[in-house]
Amino acid sequence: MIGIVLAQLVVKAICLLEGIGAIVNGVVSDGASTNRKLWAELGVSGQTGKVKKFFEHPLKNNKKVYMFSDAPHLLKNVRNRL
Repeated sequence: MIGIVLAQLVVKAICLLEGIGAIVNGVVSDGASTNRKLWAELGVSGQTGKVKKFFEHPLKNNKKVYMFSDAPHLLKNVRNRL
């Protein structure tokens, strides 16, 4: 449920930003479970054999919005596992 609401908020934010002239090419988030649900809701996946790193732009046909995982959080996770 939270992933669906978060996906709706992200799509609405993209629409509002584009409406005032911003150009949205990507979204950055950490790897929290709610954000992973967001990614799944938007069709983004990092699973082996099913990698898809973008979703279709809500306002512009043939444009992609890329999802990025927050690099500092990834490095922190690696550090904590060592």
